[in-house]
Amino acid sequence: MISLAEKQKIIIEAVLEGKTQRQIAREMKISRTTVARYLKEYERAKSKLMENDNLRLREEIISPPKYDSSKRIKVKLTDETIEKIKF
Repeated sequence: MISLAEKQKIIIEAVLEGKTQRQIAREMKISRTTVARYLKEYERAKSKLMENDNLRLREEIISPPKYDSSKRIKVKLTDETIEKIKF
């Protein structure tokens, strides 16, 4: 059984790094059919998400995170603070 981390590695190497299924299979010492199966699952899920008319979900996935920093306490960087940071 392949782990989730290995499945993610297959998808990342194929999609982001542009490696072929054969290269991934050789490096991970698994069957090319296993690599192909996980890439097909990924493509199916991706196309299902894209054909679905759920624009809000797509925007949440694509948009950068939003932080509310209005309630944060401002702290000055002093020598004492720097000493606390040093290990």
